Amino acid sequence: MEEEDYQKWQVDVLDELYRVIKEGGSFFYNHRVRYENGRMIHPLEWLSKSKWTIWQEIIWHRKIAGNIRGWRFWQVEERIYWLVKGKPQELKPEHAKLTSVWEIRP
Repeated sequence: MEEEDYQKWQVDVLDELYRVIKEGGSFFYNHRVRYENGRMIHPLEWLSKSKWTIWQEIIWHRKIAGNIRGWRFWQVEERIYWLVKGKPQELKPEHAKLTSVWEIRP
């Protein structure tokens, strides 16, 4: 899929979720950084075109990766975005102690 079409598709899906989720609702959206023709394409490029408010960016440290071609450093992280419609409820105290870097094996 062409990059422009891919991003439009992602925004369409995100906006449909926004339509059906109640005010104050939220969800976590996981996406890796993409590369096309040597250019890094960050998920923020299309997330900022959606109706959602980005409440927080979380780094998912996957701890594993395969660097087969060696044209850049091993990519061992992905982004997780906490997207909100309105203002979400406060975190429970046990969740508020977590950091914005999550170390979870795939």
